[in-house]
Amino acid sequence: MLQRTIERQTCNILSILLQVGGNRAGARPRSPARNVNASRPALDTSDISQ
Repeated sequence: MLQRTIERQTCNILSILLQVGGNRAGARPRSPARNVNASRPALDTSDISQ
């Protein structure tokens, strides 16, 4: 019973953090250009032996 209570409260906390994290005052919206991995080429796996 205690474990279930902790799980439920953890879920509530995470939900609140996600809501607050998306609505921070002064936070700029994320743009795709800021994604570091976007400029990297896809991993070439052609030389990996099966």
